[in-house]
Amino acid sequence: MTQKAEALASRSGTYDITDKVYTFKNGHALYLGYGAQAIAFYLRDMNDDYGILPVPKYDEAQDGYITFGNSFVPAYVALPMNNTRGEMNGILLNTLGYISQRDVQPNIVNVLLKGKAARDEESQRMIDIIYEDIYLDINSCYNFAQSFTLLRDITMGKKENFASEWAKIKSSAETEMAKLYEQFAEIE
Repeated sequence: MTQKAEALASRSGTYDITDKVYTFKNGHALYLGYGAQAIAFYLRDMNDDYGILPVPKYDEAQDGYITFGNSFVPAYVALPMNNTRGEMNGILLNTLGYISQRDVQPNIVNVLLKGKAARDEESQRMIDIIYEDIYLDINSCYNFAQSFTLLRDITMGKKENFASEWAKIKSSAETEMAKLYEQFAEIE
């Protein structure tokens, strides 16, 4: 998939649109690759008709659709460093996460996206497909030795030789991953 994105980004005539949501909303773009928040909040009052589709399959051999979960949306909680009730905070955050998954996420999907933002039954079915198999790349969260940034830069044409750039950071990235896995293993 990265090769296909790189090929598109490196073609003459493609560019980064700072305000891509409004460019699409105003009828000046063929498609908009964006998150659910664009559909839910920015496109609801769009004059032109639009449909909702999952990210295309890599090729015909791919069994199902895969949706990349964006790790950059609000998904983090900050706690004071002098917090003395760490275990209680952990229990509370886990409970809130469970309730969010059980109650909030289905309402976002069914009420907001399918009920208010989707304009036809086909788009409602596509939303079901999108939410069936969400994938979160752990590197998009932890950016081991700036490796996620490297992939983005290669895709956008800011850097050219992946092999040599990866060779520079590979050892550090592997060390950072190993440390994280050790921390995960220590969790009871």
